[in-house]
Amino acid sequence: MCIRDRLTNAGVEALTSCAHLDLEKLSFTSDYLDSDAVALITRSDWSPVSIQLALGGMDDHAFDVLAQWPGLARLRELDLRGSTVSPGALAALLDSPLLGTLTTLRLVEFSADPDDILELLASRPSLSALQRLSVSCSTRTVTSRGYAAAAASPYLSNLRWFDADLDSSTNSGRAILVDSPHLSGALRAQAKVTPDE
Repeated sequence: MCIRDRLTNAGVEALTSCAHLDLEKLSFTSDYLDSDAVALITRSDWSPVSIQLALGGMDDHAFDVLAQWPGLARLRELDLRGSTVSPGALAALLDSPLLGTLTTLRLVEFSADPDDILELLASRPSLSALQRLSVSCSTRTVTSRGYAAAAASPYLSNLRWFDADLDSSTNSGRAILVDSPHLSGALRAQAKVTPDE
């Protein structure tokens, strides 16, 4: 199910009360979901394999709510877009004992420093089955520090696809990944070089 237009929390509640909906993929692409809407989703009987959420209205509390959702157990693909959530709240979600075996993670247009995000992801054993990773920030690009963190992580050794906005002043991201003892030979680096302004 994909919701592209604005849906009020009453609309989210009406959807979540539909017992006959057996969703494989849940996608809210309008940038409006708030913490209350996320709470409604987590109280539903839904357990999709794939979730895409535009998180403009979400705060750290919403991530705490997601981290306690039993529906996380079935989750294989998580796509979070446009969040001002702190790296600590993201860590709480990724460290949840309820989290399933993620194979795809997309963190797009986050306001946090993408190097900090990559360092956080690289330290998470819960991501050991991850095969596809995309990280981008609305105001900054990934530098060699972020790539070095990913390359040094034994938890990201199953990556097959990696996409990040690369700082053109440190165009060494691909080389760092290729030289990794954990990633070389297993990863098709598809880093996008951001042109100079």
